[in-house]
Amino acid sequence: AFRRHEGTGGQHFLVVVNLHAQETLRDVRMTFPPEAIQALDAAGGDASLEFCDRLAVREPLQMKTTASALRANGLDIPPLLPLTACYFEVKKGSN
Repeated sequence: AFRRHEGTGGQHFLVVVNLHAQETLRDVRMTFPPEAIQALDAAGGDASLEFCDRLAVREPLQMKTTASALRANGLDIPPLLPLTACYFEVKKGSN
């Protein structure tokens, strides 16, 4: 997994990939270093954060959390089928 940022004030993405040919990834929790949390503008406060898979054609995976939960616990990723990639756009929501 990695985080991608599209320039100053641009979009933020979290890319998660399961490269295993047969095994579904389960019970995955992403933790974020302080620099990544700060880049998401989630270093302070308790804003809501929304993660939406932009590669999905039908029914994209969506996750919601708060900045404080992300700092404390990370982000639980839904099961990923073999050879699957998710390109989650990260948006700061309303409180």
